[in-house]
Amino acid sequence: MTPNSIEAPHRFRQCTSCGDETPVEIPECVHCGFADSAIPADAPNITVSEQSFLQTLFTRSTPFTMIFIGVNVGVFVLMCLAGGFAVTSVDPLVLLGFGAKQNNLIAEQHQYWRLITSIFIHIGIIHLLLNNYALWIIGQEIERIYGSARFVILYLATGIAGSIGSFVFNPQATSAGASGSIFGLFGVMAAFAFRYRKEIPEFLSRDIKRRVIPIIFINLVFGFSVRIVDNSAHIGGLLSGIVLALVVPYMRPNERITPVVWRTLQVICCALILVSFVDAFRSYDGPR
Repeated sequence: MTPNSIEAPHRFRQCTSCGDETPVEIPECVHCGFADSAIPADAPNITVSEQSFLQTLFTRSTPFTMIFIGVNVGVFVLMCLAGGFAVTSVDPLVLLGFGAKQNNLIAEQHQYWRLITSIFIHIGIIHLLLNNYALWIIGQEIERIYGSARFVILYLATGIAGSIGSFVFNPQATSAGASGSIFGLFGVMAAFAFRYRKEIPEFLSRDIKRRVIPIIFINLVFGFSVRIVDNSAHIGGLLSGIVLALVVPYMRPNERITPVVWRTLQVICCALILVSFVDAFRSYDGPR
């Protein structure tokens, strides 16, 4: 839940007609349908069904990825107004006032909402930029694959798991950041490629494994090498993401309406986030 080096870009090209990004595997732009002849030589040959699968996935909107990025930025701006601006650190009083994870406040004063608010708090501008960049990349992929409702559930659940991991295995740390959720999303992606390897296009499964597994390994090694990184939160998020991906089904291309159960859980998750920040506001005792 502290600065990390996660990065997992998907292979995109810019459409020469509309200018939007579209997967390199599809000759036609998924947005405007323009057939571009400038396709990379190493792009795999795909069938009509595989092309339809990718077009469906990559034309889905990703509103909640942008909303969560916006919440991260908004909270950081409020922290700056309270005197918490810093490049690599934040005034501890501001950090705790806004809801960072600290074990004694959770265990002794029952401020359980800190397990949620800490997901949206960042320790300095560099931490904020790194996590938001990672979220922008992996968040959009997961939201397209699983749909917005399930994405919200996965993001919050893995974030809470990361906070609990930090609470249990790193009790002395005052920690915050979206890294637990981001590692959780990488865990979801890795498990997705394994669980549905016979259902999704083979090259897509292979591409995900090739990109995601090394990134997880590199960032875990980085976390163990740098003392300030809360790797217990990263591992908690990662493991919970793998488990959840084995339970939560992805939103298949022919699925037009999200089942009520996922919509209901999405609303509950959003309500939990809102209530947690209301509790943080009511309990705020940091700089005014």
